[in-house]
Amino acid sequence: MGLFGGIAGAKAMNSGSYVRPGHYLARIDNVKVATNRKNGQYVAIEMPCLHAYPDGEKPADGSPGHRPGEAMS
Repeated sequence: MGLFGGIAGAKAMNSGSYVRPGHYLARIDNVKVATNRKNGQYVAIEMPCLHAYPDGEKPADGSPGHRPGEAMS
């Protein structure tokens, strides 16, 4: 099985600034592959929000979408 094998069943970790629902323009600054505490591999894509379009989906929990300059991963 390759690095992305089983990705369909993967769950997000509970840390970081995950991409919330919305319509964004972002720039990919870094892609890293690392090993977690359970010796499983994960991929993290680090990117800043460059623009938030007003027509994007809003987060269901009422939290705000990302603002320009905010880090997303």
